[in-house]
Amino acid sequence: MKQRWEVEVKTVKRYACVVFGLAMVGSLSASPLAVPEAEQRQWLDHLLPLPHEITIGRSVTLKSADVAVVVNTDAGPVHEQIHAELRALFQGDVAREPAKEGFQILFGVLDGNGQVQGHAVPGAARLQSCPNAEQAYLIRPDGDRCLIVAALHERGLYYGAQTLRQLLEARFTPDAITIPLATVTDWPDMEERGSWNSARVVPFLASLKLNFFTYTCGSTRQANGLPRPVVDPKSMALLRRHAMVQRVQMLHHLNYFDRLYGLYQLFPELKGQGDKAVCEGEHYKFANRDIPVICASQPRWKSILTEMLEALGEQRAPEVSVWLSEFTGQCQCAECLKSTQTQTESRLVTEAWQAARKKYPALGLRIFYSQGDATPATAQALAALPPEVKIERVYTVYKPFLDAAKQEKWVLSFSGYDCITTPDNCFQTPDAVRRPIADGHRAELKGVLSCSYPYYGNGVFPAAYYPGVYSFPLSALAEWSWNLSGRTPRQFTEAWATRAGYHQPERFADWVEAVTALKKSLAQPRAPGAGLPNTKGFKNPFADIVETIRDRKPLGLFATGELEKASSSCREALALADPLNKPEPLAETRYFGALVAMYQKLNLLSDAITGLDLSQPAQRATVQEAWLAYQASVAAALAANDKRIELWRAEPADYVETAQAEIHAQWQTVRKAMDEAIAAILKQAP
Repeated sequence: MKQRWEVEVKTVKRYACVVFGLAMVGSLSASPLAVPEAEQRQWLDHLLPLPHEITIGRSVTLKSADVAVVVNTDAGPVHEQIHAELRALFQGDVAREPAKEGFQILFGVLDGNGQVQGHAVPGAARLQSCPNAEQAYLIRPDGDRCLIVAALHERGLYYGAQTLRQLLEARFTPDAITIPLATVTDWPDMEERGSWNSARVVPFLASLKLNFFTYTCGSTRQANGLPRPVVDPKSMALLRRHAMVQRVQMLHHLNYFDRLYGLYQLFPELKGQGDKAVCEGEHYKFANRDIPVICASQPRWKSILTEMLEALGEQRAPEVSVWLSEFTGQCQCAECLKSTQTQTESRLVTEAWQAARKKYPALGLRIFYSQGDATPATAQALAALPPEVKIERVYTVYKPFLDAAKQEKWVLSFSGYDCITTPDNCFQTPDAVRRPIADGHRAELKGVLSCSYPYYGNGVFPAAYYPGVYSFPLSALAEWSWNLSGRTPRQFTEAWATRAGYHQPERFADWVEAVTALKKSLAQPRAPGAGLPNTKGFKNPFADIVETIRDRKPLGLFATGELEKASSSCREALALADPLNKPEPLAETRYFGALVAMYQKLNLLSDAITGLDLSQPAQRATVQEAWLAYQASVAAALAANDKRIELWRAEPADYVETAQAEIHAQWQTVRKAMDEAIAAILKQAP
């Protein structure tokens, strides 16, 4: 191994030697200088997530032209990506060799002797014992003129590059670069990290060391009417380059195959039998999710799934996630009733995968459980899985799933805090993000993912807006999925503010705490419908507003005391936001202040309608006045929201204008219905 590296070092063309030449102004310290403790803390505040072990005893400031970053781009796409990201940071030339008297930063996977390009790396042997060792890395000074980033695997090397990139960004100017001679030993606490159903923003997620991305394969229709899964090589290459998990979701839940492909028209026997095959509940019907489970005992299901898995194996999918029927249900045929639905479907998928592996032995399997409960039958279904099958669980992580993790089965939770939803929820103290991750880590789960389902206006939130709008919650998710013991929620908030360019990170953290108190006051409405008025969502009171007004029932969403508490928190948050050097906190607080005022006016309108005595002209006038006041308060809230989201900048550039128009139109629908209903009751005879 040593001889191979010696040959490669001599053969300079085998490496991309990145030398970035920029103009130099003023004097520089080519000799290392000690880094005071306060300065170390400032440097660490530029790191998200915080490494497990890091010290910065000295630093050196140089001309950028005197720094060479050496990456073996022949070693594969991850190395190429490291090279590309560093080139983008330096914006420099990559064609020349490093200066003999300059500074070198060497990247490499450790060889069998614990070396990188012939350089011994102190602590190399320790990486083997780190949790999730393939993702662990080291950064070590090698004298005063060299810094080494090393790992056991390319994934760890990529994460080391992210840490180094953030350190370099902290003290990088067009004139010079200050390099910390940092000693870092780092690893992730959770094997898989991120949010599921997330937007396609892989580079941004990877920059935070998040490595889970929901990639769902496409499909073509075969002559027999059945779908054939299709893997996009470009998507898989993107995941590989950024050290992401290369997991392929096989289309959808099995019981959606009829809706998507008309499967039951082709083969009616594949549909679950009996009324109990359909999940019960009004909310399922409202969402159009009351779909029968499959009849998993039908042999044709196994042949269909085997062919689909073989197709994915043929396309070199590393591992496939197969989603069982969604929600609770039980096929009532005699064969299926011999077991629970969870047991029968688990057995079906496992047998189909085992059949496919006869042709494609490298094909891995994950089973996604949205069904399953606390019963012994679920425990038996999980125990029967081959040890190499991975378990993915969404919704409540019942005891059988926790027990499976303790028994060293691979279990991943999809039930973290839903921090990627409406933009209204972005800025809140992040302890709610940390808590389920900590619980999952204690339970020996392989990760706790958050769900991402942001809808705004009339559609899905565009992917390119994620890095700007959702940076705070995604960074919190990255922080504690990587290092649970590193920072408190307050310390994380200050670090995020530092990276985001706030001049007063402590004040920003104070503001987050105040605005969280404001939002918590509004977290428990008596019914859905909080936020700007619209008719969307299950049991949204504005969808039935005509009947509510006609029957003179209460309209308010919050109690008077809740709104008074929210108003007090809003005043505190406004005072903290006003001096900050960025406009987002002030715009956010003003928007929520306008919402509180709107809720208060709705309460006054509710009181006027429910207490209306038609024989009293003054009370009729009070209703009219309250209605006009409520309309004015909604207009003010809409205007505040317009100003808030005008700060968003991404592509498509017209998205904000479109969303504003959609949200205004939603209110106009509600306003028209309310106006007609109020006019109708006022026309009634005493």
